[in-house]
Amino acid sequence: MYLALGIIFLVLSLIVLGLMTYLFIRTIIVDKELVSKKNLLYLIPSFLLGYSLYIIAAVSSGINLDFFYCLSLINKALDLFVFKPETNLILGIAKQYPIFYADFIIVEILCSATAILSFVSFFSQRLKNFVSQKKLFRHSCDIVVGVSPMGLKYVRTNSNSILWGTNIGKSEYADLIKSGTVVFRSRLDAKYLLHKLKKSKEYHIIAFCDSNQSYLELINFFSLIKKKYDGTLFIHLEVQTDEIKVINEKFIAKTEQSVGAYITCFNKYELLARKFVFEYPMSKYLPRSFYLDNCAIKESKQLNVVFVGFGKVNYRLFCMTAMQFQFAECADGRLSSKPVHYYVIDNNENSMHNENFSKILYEINEKFKGCDFEKPDKICDLITPKKIDANSVEAKEVFKKIVNEDSYTYFIISLDDDLVDSAYAQTIRKLLADEENYQIFVRTKNGNCSKLNESNDGIVYFGDEKDAYSRDSIVNEHLTELAMRINLLYNDTTESANWSSGTVQSESKRKAILERFKEAQNRKIMVEEWGKLDVDQQFSNIYHALNIPFKLGLLGFGLSKQDENCTRVITKEEYFDKYVNPCINSGYNNYSFYFETYSSNVLAFIEHARWNAYYLLSDYSQMSKNTLLSRQYVNEYGQTDFKRRDCSQKLHACLTTYHGLNEIILFLFSKLYPDEQKTIRELNSDGRLLALSAIYNYDYMTLDALYDRLLTIGLLVVDENESK
Repeated sequence: MYLALGIIFLVLSLIVLGLMTYLFIRTIIVDKELVSKKNLLYLIPSFLLGYSLYIIAAVSSGINLDFFYCLSLINKALDLFVFKPETNLILGIAKQYPIFYADFIIVEILCSATAILSFVSFFSQRLKNFVSQKKLFRHSCDIVVGVSPMGLKYVRTNSNSILWGTNIGKSEYADLIKSGTVVFRSRLDAKYLLHKLKKSKEYHIIAFCDSNQSYLELINFFSLIKKKYDGTLFIHLEVQTDEIKVINEKFIAKTEQSVGAYITCFNKYELLARKFVFEYPMSKYLPRSFYLDNCAIKESKQLNVVFVGFGKVNYRLFCMTAMQFQFAECADGRLSSKPVHYYVIDNNENSMHNENFSKILYEINEKFKGCDFEKPDKICDLITPKKIDANSVEAKEVFKKIVNEDSYTYFIISLDDDLVDSAYAQTIRKLLADEENYQIFVRTKNGNCSKLNESNDGIVYFGDEKDAYSRDSIVNEHLTELAMRINLLYNDTTESANWSSGTVQSESKRKAILERFKEAQNRKIMVEEWGKLDVDQQFSNIYHALNIPFKLGLLGFGLSKQDENCTRVITKEEYFDKYVNPCINSGYNNYSFYFETYSSNVLAFIEHARWNAYYLLSDYSQMSKNTLLSRQYVNEYGQTDFKRRDCSQKLHACLTTYHGLNEIILFLFSKLYPDEQKTIRELNSDGRLLALSAIYNYDYMTLDALYDRLLTIGLLVVDENESK
């Protein structure tokens, strides 16, 4: 009988062991947990098996099983969980029936394992949090400062991130750990964080608006850490739209360049606006019949942008499109500005009054009264804003009036709810059923963007906030990265020239260079070069990079990543068939070239207009002649030059028209060489004049090298119908 009981007991023990092992493995795979409070359930079968084994052993030894002895066996069975088996009781039956040795060993394994797992389960969440922290810090990670809804959302949707609770209690800390959030708790302590950061790694500190952290405190804290950490460390601060300028100019600009280069501000409306103009440049949508062969717009054509609703999104889009959508026209062999007409439809009177409207309609003109050089062209033609209801007859009359065969119009709708805005877009389509020269864009904010775009109704839906708050938008913000890479490639430092400069000849070389960009040392060089620029220059370069798809659209091309499927990649020969520059191989030895009307001249003209718009909206004024002359110096090439920009005073001599730059060059030439009485024709190839013409050269040389540089940083020039 005892032999049969031993076999039955062995089978039951193995079954229990098998079930426990299965459930343990399933917990790891399904729940992603090594230990769990579910492990406590294993105590019951383990105890029952141990207690039953002692009962069988006691009966076989002839012990009287009275009530009190059975109670004592409970204590002995519990001792199995603390590694104190009652061996004397077991040995009697085991010597007669060796199968009980196996039973006893399996039961002891079950009880011991259950005890360990149960003990650990009480601390499993804290233990898991501790292990996750160590793992993330060891391999670089994002550190989100402050507990807030956006911070929690970011950490929970980005596995390579940690939440830093700078001001939370024990109960909140425990709740966060229970929710599976990787979190650590401390004040803004530099020594504490430096202890956690590993050498030669890259970390990104992120602070969202709703965390209520002090910008000044964070910047000072970051400055202290940055000077002591030997790896790469960035901080990204979410700021309100109207705070960006103050933080950049008053806080970041005051830090050391080695620190300020690693501080970035982001704002969801700014990010959405950047994404919009990068993906939907107006030049891409215009019919080719609107263009002359040199990419200038025909005089008879008109370009319009209509904002229906003028909240925070469309206000930021207005600022961005006004800077980025610059065009040129050509008449009598001379290029001139072709401003875009802007209309604002909103029934909120307050929306009609803002800083940039005031600048464009009044302040810029006031600043340039009596300036020494020609005042810059208008940024845009802003139709005097006034309160108009989007559903009024007046609004519909505006739409009908401006959409025709000789004009092209962008409608950008951001009124209320996604579906309401979509319905309004359909209303415009019905109103303009007989017209073709327009494109409607609808801003979505409730996660409906992809679903609405699936309808293929010709309307473009854009602007989901989840895209603005993604890691790619905040940490790997592609335009800043693109601007930093371009800045490195155009820099003549020997460190970058060793591996990044020159024409790319093969796909393998391009891939190799892309990998080099990711290497810690090269990223460090790239950021250091970026850090040598002041904040205004950094933003100017970002907006320059942002304008690349627009310029390619003028040429009839598009832009795409190399890892996307592009069946129609533009060759270098095709690119230069459209981008015509006779001076590209002659070293710009003919000054009169700058006043021709080739496509290269048109793109350079537009680039200067874009540059003007950025600096004008950044409150810069034109430098006077006397101030310019006082900035004379000898450059690194031994040539006399003039510092044309003064950031502290927000002055720039080049804030004039494209043709006005010629006035500056001739003025400086006359002051440097007052005895020269030659005509421009005689001076066309004069090296002294050509040295001063570097004012023009930069825009041309960046455009000349654009095709190769795009390949180098992982982008392709494609047929506009293939671009993504």
